[in-house]
Amino acid sequence: MTNTVTCCGAIIASQSLGIKRAGLEQRGYGGSFNTGALAGLAGDRISLGFLAETATHVTEHLDRHMSRLPETDQRSHSIVQQMRDAEQAYPQQAVREGEAELPWSVGRAMRGAASFMTGISYWF
Repeated sequence: MTNTVTCCGAIIASQSLGIKRAGLEQRGYGGSFNTGALAGLAGDRISLGFLAETATHVTEHLDRHMSRLPETDQRSHSIVQQMRDAEQAYPQQAVREGEAELPWSVGRAMRGAASFMTGISYWF
């Protein structure tokens, strides 16, 4: 559920910044739902580990966006910073709730999938 709320927030933020939608939202929601469902089937600790790893990747992605924004665009900085702050809270919450640290290979696969999705969305 949290990923869906974050996705909706990102779409609303991008619309307020005048960013054109790529039309890939349904695939993004579907992918997020299916991946989250699989992580959920693995149990709470694994699901929390997945949440923490995802949030870490999203935070890194938002950092890259912020570094490319013009310093004079305070509105965009503010929106992206709010999104980043929300993402940074998830790993800390997952640790408090007893997350299982995911194997390095899982984190690497997630990073590869995120890079692929980011690359694809760039061209749309």
